[in-house]
Amino acid sequence: MAACSQPEARDIMAHIYFAKKLKVMGIYSGITLKGLDLSLFLGWPEQERAQTQKVLIDIHLNFTTPPEACVTDNLDETYCYDKLVRLLKEKLLTRHFHLIEHLGYEIYQIIHTLFSADTRINIRITKHPKIENLNGGVSFFYGDDNISW
Repeated sequence: MAACSQPEARDIMAHIYFAKKLKVMGIYSGITLKGLDLSLFLGWPEQERAQTQKVLIDIHLNFTTPPEACVTDNLDETYCYDKLVRLLKEKLLTRHFHLIEHLGYEIYQIIHTLFSADTRINIRITKHPKIENLNGGVSFFYGDDNISW
């Protein structure tokens, strides 16, 4: 590994200092994925699960320490939400779920594998069942915090 030049070393030290300062200051950070649109096999009766139905998934992640990318502007030092979306699709698209509650639990478990244990994970799933006069759909919340979406 090559030695850092003086300016590079100063930059690295400044980034480390700033990151530590953010943690000491109690800076909160997080990311929200809104409206992840997936077509899943979901429903209690078998005939409802025979065809996919659209669900919208919102995911909110709270980090105890802001990602280094806040300081460095480097993609390698943050969380790749594209990777998260691809993993969710890989794990969910071929499965069958009876209940939206179980789907929430499974999504939480999948997300938990990608992030540190101190990351707070919160999920909202919305589906639009064919129930007369129900125009806004049904949402289910699952996660580490009692948040109001």
